[in-house]
Amino acid sequence: MKNHSISPGIFLILGCLFAFLWGPPGYAKAQTQSAPVSSRSEFKNNEAIKDFLLLSLKEKKRLFSGLSEDEKKGVFESLSETDKEKLFTNLSEAERKGLFISLEDADKQELFNNLNEADRESLLINLSKADKIFLFEGLTDIEKKEWLQKYPDLALIIRHK
Repeated sequence: MKNHSISPGIFLILGCLFAFLWGPPGYAKAQTQSAPVSSRSEFKNNEAIKDFLLLSLKEKKRLFSGLSEDEKKGVFESLSETDKEKLFTNLSEAERKGLFISLEDADKQELFNNLNEADRESLLINLSKADKIFLFEGLTDIEKKEWLQKYPDLALIIRHK
């Protein structure tokens, strides 16, 4: 009778191959939980937020787009400032506007101040007159002068508030 045991070397190779095919730690968990989390609307608990943070930016965008306005606001408010900025700058113009409008005034001002110049301009162009005035009033005096020089139409809106 022959002894058919697996040598340790082959076992190690098979183990590494299996680990490689399985993917990095946390990836499988994040991938399997991304759809159920969004379909169950469980973004009100911290565990779902932690799972959301494990996803790639592309997956975050896809999942975020499928949420209700209240869920988007809740998820967005629980993110760090850096994650907020990354996610916000990668949303579509319509999603940016909708999300921005849903935020509290203090959060709007903070987000706007943390965005880069191009994203600030893009957002400002798409907002209502009231939001434009609100954001303009939150700028420093130097920024106000710069914005009025760049956007003469903004000066008309500010004068007629």
